[in-house]
Amino acid sequence: MKNQLVKNYNDIPLMMTANDIQNIGFSRTMAYQILNRSDVPVVVIGERKFIKKDSFFDWLSKQTTGGENYGNAQNDI
Repeated sequence: MKNQLVKNYNDIPLMMTANDIQNIGFSRTMAYQILNRSDVPVVVIGERKFIKKDSFFDWLSKQTTGGENYGNAQNDI
């Protein structure tokens, strides 16, 4: 799925990398900034950082304020 925007939640891997975060529409810089935040629950394996898909979307929904679909991030990306 490299360099291809993902449009379905089920197509996202269970353990997301910075590249996977980019594939849902974030820039490369933003993907690495997200993985380096202290409030993001990352899994470190060797020198690589991962985030569980569910944890990422839970974290992301907590960053969201207002809007019609508030808290409904899993339906569409």
